[in-house]
Amino acid sequence: MEGDTAARIREITGGRRALSVEALGYLRRSNASIECLRHRCGRHVQLGMPVAIRRRPAYGCDMNAVYMGNLRYLRHAGCQAGVSVAAGT
Repeated sequence: MEGDTAARIREITGGRRALSVEALGYLRRSNASIECLRHRCGRHVQLGMPVAIRRRPAYGCDMNAVYMGNLRYLRHAGCQAGVSVAAGT
């Protein structure tokens, strides 16, 4: 499924992209986002933590694609529940 999605993204955008962002938390979308990046200069930004089907954290992003494509993988897990960024509490 990831390969089909990545191929569709490349078709729509006219080739591999320099930046991708995934913020919904779906592992398949994260992997498709990584697969549509340019090699040696692509950056993937993961906002939040990808979750598996049962809504548990999933660490199964395709790191082989990251290493083989010499990509940059940036992840931000966010704040803890109940933490106010403005108030700092």
